[in-house]
Amino acid sequence: AAGDIIRANKISIELSVDEPQKVQKVQFWAKTYADGNWQMIGEVTRAPYKLDWSIPPDFGNRAIALTSHIYQKDGNVIKDPGGWREGIIILSDK
Repeated sequence: AAGDIIRANKISIELSVDEPQKVQKVQFWAKTYADGNWQMIGEVTRAPYKLDWSIPPDFGNRAIALTSHIYQKDGNVIKDPGGWREGIIILSDK
């Protein structure tokens, strides 16, 4: 949730999909506010659409945003369903 502070090397990110039979894959994306560049952090090809993200060191001690892109079997892509999840803080656990 926005404003969460994460003190771990891994977090679980999950996306609920109303009609999983129509989904080809879900991509998860993250960016730091310092550089503003989105990076794909993982892809899941079947339900449940859950990613256990090993947080890289360059995300430590930064505010980040998370989002997802849903690729449907009919070729449509739904980007940022529900909007970005902004303002998550990753604190290095070291």
